[in-house]
Amino acid sequence: HRLAIDLVFIPYYGEPDQDPKEIRRSKARQGTTRFHCYATAYVIKKHKRVTLALIYVQAGQTLLDVLKRLLVRLQALDVGLRRLYLDRNFYAVEILRFLKGQPFPSVIPAKVHGQRIKRLCQGRKSYRTTYTVQSPQHGGEEVHLWIVCRYAKGKRGKHKVEHLPYVVIGELSCPIPHVRQEHRGRFGVESSYRMMNQARARTTCRDPKYRLLLVGLALTLINIWITLKWSALGVPR
Repeated sequence: HRLAIDLVFIPYYGEPDQDPKEIRRSKARQGTTRFHCYATAYVIKKHKRVTLALIYVQAGQTLLDVLKRLLVRLQALDVGLRRLYLDRNFYAVEILRFLKGQPFPSVIPAKVHGQRIKRLCQGRKSYRTTYTVQSPQHGGEEVHLWIVCRYAKGKRGKHKVEHLPYVVIGELSCPIPHVRQEHRGRFGVESSYRMMNQARARTTCRDPKYRLLLVGLALTLINIWITLKWSALGVPR
């Protein structure tokens, strides 16, 4: 299956229940920099999207640890990966190096930081190239970079050619511009988070286990709703 993995941050305004690691810091949003953080794995099949795995992410846990835990969970569920889509937050040398050893292809948007990658984002045609991602702690890792060129057409106030670089690990048989459309399917996970927050029960309890339970129940309700629509209301084409 095609799967997406992402993080969701739920704002938290109180003190930790027992351990400071229960709270993960991130960019300020909704008046706080303190969050309860969760990671989910999300299957994309026949234009339907269902959450398969959920884990609680504590402060100090690396994104590589989060990725490995979710992959182990998917393996326990006997879910095979045909393709993995990751958020730009997973664009890191240690994660890219780990994914190179996996049997499935992965797609990650590259961060356009520094002059080296900006020099590659030129021209009016999409193309492939190689690029070495550098890290002070983990050294460098050479990857295949697919640079998609598209016209903004006035979106976000832009009227010029945009360059969207993606790291593609493994064999991917599709035209270069299609990798953007492939990765756009991952954005359904954002919709699942919005629906989860609508269905999630609110609480003042500080226990992270209880809060995890409420998030899991909300995602389960969304899965049931999607399944009911698919089985009872879907019209065969």
